[in-house]
Amino acid sequence: KSPPTSMKGVTVVLFLVSLLSDLMMSNGADTINSTASLADGKTIISSGGTYELGFFSPGNSTNRYLGIWYKKISSDLNVVWVANREAPINDTSGVLRLSEEGILTVLNGTNGVVWSSNSSSSVPNPVAQLLESGNLVVRNSNDDNPDNYMWQTFDYPSHTLLPGMKLGRNLVTGLDRYLTSWKTSDDPARGAYKYLLDPRGYPQIILMNGDKEKYGTGPWIGLRFSGSQGLKPNSIYTYGLVYNQVEVYYGFQLINSSVYSRLALNPDGVVQRLTWNYRTGEWNVYLSMPVDNCDIYGLCQGYGSCNIGNSPVCGCLDKFVPKYPRDWENADWSNGCVRETPLVTSDCQRGDGFLKYPGKKLPDTRNSSYNGSLTLDDCHKVCLENCSCMAYANSDNRNGGSGCLLWFGELFDVRDLTENGQDLYIRVAASEINSTAPQSGTRRKRGGKVTVALPVVAGILLLGLGVALYVWKKKKQRQQEEQLMWEGEQNVYCGPNSKAFQGMLDEGREIAIKRLSKSSSQGLDEFRNEVICIAKLQHRNLVKLLGCCIEGEEKMLAYEYMPNNSLDSFIFGMPSQPYYFNSLREPDYIYFSSHYFYGYMSPEYAMDGHFSVKSDVFSFGVLVLEIAWILFREGRAAKLIDTDLSDSCYLFEVLRSIHIGLLCVQQSPEDRPSMSSVGMMLGGESTLPQPKEPGFFTKRNLFFEEVSSSNQTAASANEISITMLQAR
Repeated sequence: KSPPTSMKGVTVVLFLVSLLSDLMMSNGADTINSTASLADGKTIISSGGTYELGFFSPGNSTNRYLGIWYKKISSDLNVVWVANREAPINDTSGVLRLSEEGILTVLNGTNGVVWSSNSSSSVPNPVAQLLESGNLVVRNSNDDNPDNYMWQTFDYPSHTLLPGMKLGRNLVTGLDRYLTSWKTSDDPARGAYKYLLDPRGYPQIILMNGDKEKYGTGPWIGLRFSGSQGLKPNSIYTYGLVYNQVEVYYGFQLINSSVYSRLALNPDGVVQRLTWNYRTGEWNVYLSMPVDNCDIYGLCQGYGSCNIGNSPVCGCLDKFVPKYPRDWENADWSNGCVRETPLVTSDCQRGDGFLKYPGKKLPDTRNSSYNGSLTLDDCHKVCLENCSCMAYANSDNRNGGSGCLLWFGELFDVRDLTENGQDLYIRVAASEINSTAPQSGTRRKRGGKVTVALPVVAGILLLGLGVALYVWKKKKQRQQEEQLMWEGEQNVYCGPNSKAFQGMLDEGREIAIKRLSKSSSQGLDEFRNEVICIAKLQHRNLVKLLGCCIEGEEKMLAYEYMPNNSLDSFIFGMPSQPYYFNSLREPDYIYFSSHYFYGYMSPEYAMDGHFSVKSDVFSFGVLVLEIAWILFREGRAAKLIDTDLSDSCYLFEVLRSIHIGLLCVQQSPEDRPSMSSVGMMLGGESTLPQPKEPGFFTKRNLFFEEVSSSNQTAASANEISITMLQAR
């Protein structure tokens, strides 16, 4: 019997709806509704094509997970969010569905629920939409107001912080947004590490390894976190901390939406700021935390300070000593430091004071309080009146400093910073204050003694001045006599730091005496090192060092005398020198470095004064590098080729090799090609990027030091609101 006509119509309509839903999924629409589902093998794509939602297998795993990833990037590191982290599907039977109440569920082949959004509320006509920001939201199909979203993935981050996401806590609902690492690169299950904003005391971000702190950023100080030296204004993204009565969170926004940049927590517990490089097709590490051993949380414990330039790195703050000195001798700093002079709690307001410790990362702030409206002087008074207050500092370092941050209890996680350190004021006993800077009351009590002693001190000073004047005159007279003696000798060379004179030994042998200028910056150690090195150099074309003399400020060297000509003419001869060495004799090519490097000096000589037989090798290398760059820049790179080789080589290959070599010695890592790119460059004929000036003789400029900080503006509405993000 044939079914009724009305039933046929319903069947056809349902079939068409199902067909249309499947067609929308396969074409990459950005929404699904309660009448459709997303099966494994199908995806939805954000409106701008940046993000994609679907099922995937990470790394070498065959398990299937529902996740969100960058659509336009082919990389194992492009996944930014995972739903069923703890419950993978072992085949391709997975499906995502949206219920009529607005609940998202992931089902396996037996219709078992492996993940659910578990929202406690509901909305009419729900749809799930993947936004261009990478946020998967559940909302009313007729309401796109973000405040009315029923559920969103931005409230439940995985291991990645995207632009617009919040790392922090809603103080009203208790919702805590934090990052958790993957177990491994093949397993997105929750790993051992968490990266979270700790709202206890003054806000700071903590990296946790299980229940233990691994790294702390230090408190927020207006422009950055106290211990995050690499976090600076830049041209890629803006960042800030929002702290009010409703929520406290850290976040960032991209300045240029075409740039892909994110913050990721790796399985090994390293937090990285990653930026996509379109040219190389790789993620560049723009910033990484922790950086060194001093970033290990509380390494030096209470009242200790870490300095990465010292060995060992831990030391006690001034006026503090190791609690157990024997442990510190064995590099065991677990018990920290204590005051040299204990505080007297019964007289803290009158007897105690504060010493200034500059250039510090501010301590952990979980036992702290703050007031954004107080000045530093007010902060001093408040802390002095509270015997439990151990230290204070400005809570905001912008515009010369403002606000008050107070610490109670031991001070942990302090380190010395090489730049952008803060001033920390720590409570010490009255006797420590008196020994450092006597108080006015102490000076008044000793006024009578000072009055009596003043004439005696004045007499001693006058007597000492007379003796010093007599000695100075004698020394001046002796120097003038010595100068007349030297002026009578034959001057054979005059340089900026030395002069050479012709002399004769008693047996009649002619010698050359090199006399260093007193204005020379060469110290005694450098001079001795030079003597030892030159004495080891023996060659038939080199003059021999016969002796040296060091007396007072006088430093002299005695060489064999060469009466005919300079050394280089005997070794090379003018006709045999290559063209490019002759061209560099012109004044335009004389090299002087003003970029914090020492020109052709080897690093060991410039930094430590150690001169060796290898020093000239470095100088020669820098010289050749400079010659190559100058000739390349002027389009004359072919001049680098020896004339004897010009007929037996391919000019194109040589010039391309020189071009690639200059790219490989660029100062900034972003300008250097990867090794895989070098191989492709050497084997291909594609157009190469133009190199910049090589790194050995240019100033190193980190990317974030070159960009403008004009986009960073302060926004402090009251003592609670610290910094507002600027959307771009």
